[in-house]
Amino acid sequence: MKTIQCFICLVISLICCAGTPALVAADGDGLYAGASATNIDPPKLPVVQNGGFAQRMAGSVAQSLYARSLVLKSGDVRIAICVVDTCMMDRELCDRAKELVSEKTGISTDRILLSATHTHTAPSVMRCLGCPADPDYPDFLVPKIVESIVAADAALQPAQAGWTVADAGKFTNTRRWIYLPHKMKVDPYGKTTVRAMMHPGHANPDTAGPAGPEDPDLTLLSIQTRDGKPMAVLGNLSQHYYAGGSLSSGYTGTFCKLLEENFGTEFIGLMSQGTSGDLQHIDYSKPKDEGAFAKAEDPYQAYCRELADLAIDALEKVDYRSDCQLDMAEAKLTLGRRMPDEERIAWAKPIVEALGDKLPESRAEVLAKEVLWIEENPEEELKLQALRVGDFGIATLPNEVYGITGLKLKLQSPLPILMNIELANGAAGYIPPPEQHDLGGYTTWPARTAGLEVQAEPKIVETLLGLLEGISGDSRRTQNDKVGEHGQRIMALKPAAWWRMSEHSGSQIDDSSGNGNDGRLQAGYALFLDGPQSPPEAFLSTQRGNRAVHFAGGRMISAEPALDRGSDYSVSLWFWNAMPHDARAVAGYLFGLGHDGEAKACEQVGISGSALDQAGRLLFYNGDEKRETVIGRSELKLHQWHHLLLVREAGMVRLYLDGAVEPEIEAAISDVRPDKGTKIFVGGRSDAKFNFEGKIDEVAVFERALTAPQNPR
Repeated sequence: MKTIQCFICLVISLICCAGTPALVAADGDGLYAGASATNIDPPKLPVVQNGGFAQRMAGSVAQSLYARSLVLKSGDVRIAICVVDTCMMDRELCDRAKELVSEKTGISTDRILLSATHTHTAPSVMRCLGCPADPDYPDFLVPKIVESIVAADAALQPAQAGWTVADAGKFTNTRRWIYLPHKMKVDPYGKTTVRAMMHPGHANPDTAGPAGPEDPDLTLLSIQTRDGKPMAVLGNLSQHYYAGGSLSSGYTGTFCKLLEENFGTEFIGLMSQGTSGDLQHIDYSKPKDEGAFAKAEDPYQAYCRELADLAIDALEKVDYRSDCQLDMAEAKLTLGRRMPDEERIAWAKPIVEALGDKLPESRAEVLAKEVLWIEENPEEELKLQALRVGDFGIATLPNEVYGITGLKLKLQSPLPILMNIELANGAAGYIPPPEQHDLGGYTTWPARTAGLEVQAEPKIVETLLGLLEGISGDSRRTQNDKVGEHGQRIMALKPAAWWRMSEHSGSQIDDSSGNGNDGRLQAGYALFLDGPQSPPEAFLSTQRGNRAVHFAGGRMISAEPALDRGSDYSVSLWFWNAMPHDARAVAGYLFGLGHDGEAKACEQVGISGSALDQAGRLLFYNGDEKRETVIGRSELKLHQWHHLLLVREAGMVRLYLDGAVEPEIEAAISDVRPDKGTKIFVGGRSDAKFNFEGKIDEVAVFERALTAPQNPR
């Protein structure tokens, strides 16, 4: 038992940290830059304001709106970037403005980047759900965008650039949360499909946890004159919006104003929208009065002030250079929409007919009209861009993508620092990763704001990575997980399969043992959530920390190694349970062996529920034929990481919990596994009954019982 003791000692210890480029002298003419800000407050009020399901009207301006522009030039290459204080701009409006800019400046339209800050308190310039565009404001906005870029181009002067990233995790949180299976919500079509939804409310006990990770980066591109005078900063944060009331540029505008107050009247601040379709400043993991800024006298001003101070402090450490290579590339991508079936069309038609010429107000009315619109508009062409300033890159997306999509691009970008700007050059709606479609919710309900094909997100990511490779001349980076103390111990024990559960894309879970025993996830999961973190050196994984899979009704299946009847085996895994112990007969199954869809000849490890007197404890069950069940001694804590070590040796089963030297379960159990073709199930049992609800990480399977003779030390 020496191996088990060594392994458990390590588990006990587990339970109980970007440089900037150096300054380089100018080469030739080097970099030139100009910046400008143009007021875009509506000339007449009231004005149509979008940002919700239905139309609203705004009669005053609480905080002025701007089109803020930055033009960069190096040699023959000129690039224009304009960030507009508006919710979203459609492709037609953006293309119209670019053509006018090109006519006046000579800047090629494929080297002009237009993006929206996504403030929800701005005049409407495109139809959004039940809100039409204002009849006059779009025609006012286009020449103002042109005016801003033309002024920035006219202000070109010798410049130098630097870039950095600050940790702004305090300022953004996941707003899309997974609901427990018995607390699912009904969609507007009358079906119980909603496993994940935006804005669940604070500390909601009906939820199982966030549906995706945050992108915590405050990414900054800073421009100075050659003698070091601040000219402009282009910032980027993955945070949906923060504003309210009447017309206002919101937190992005306040952030820019605070930077301008710090750096002088000639300085121009720009703040772009990061990949934040599922992120917002609100922290739903805590009660409302325990949020990061909840106790401030003015939470909004405190938020903006601290964010600006974070940027100002980070900019003090930036090194600048004037010989930055400047390049930009553009690609068009045509994607299909998720077409409504006959049942959905039959649902929509009577609602639309009853509505007549009136604007829709309810969610059902809005989505019914969207069903018919999608039927008439089966595809959309997207315009994607990538640009570089030295080793700094920008990728643009005409969509609202999730935080995980931004992280995918950053982890794989050939340029070391990448800024993702969404709602750029158009507005084609929410683009969830494919696996998130299975969880349902508002951002998956087909509409012009969320209607593209299920595979849209990976196609967009692939196109952008190709553009980044082209402008950088380098290949994309691959995920190279680091192995910490826990992983080193696992590898020393020579597992037959080791699933680190750190993937950010797809349904395949790679086997890190080198044996090729990859797993496959079934629908009902979310990727790249936080795994066990403490101590950090034990759980080194991706560049973004240790990551885990959240199971929400799905399982992972692997055909190898085949742990058939009579074979000894061991399993090590970490789990984080979200299912209340008394919510159902069995809280959830963590691991299982058997034939897919069958529960007679199998072995299952789970957490006991209401069917037993002692709920919330480890259980071992050998299937519906023998029905031998043993229960552990200790009640498990919800929303806390636990470690499980399972050892099957001959007729004995031993389960160790959280590094305890003494087994939680030790019993003689009949071996009724199949004689051949036994499959492994993680996050559920062989017949998919009572699948696990929560996170699982670092799953290692050994084709032997861990005993002293196998100790590699």
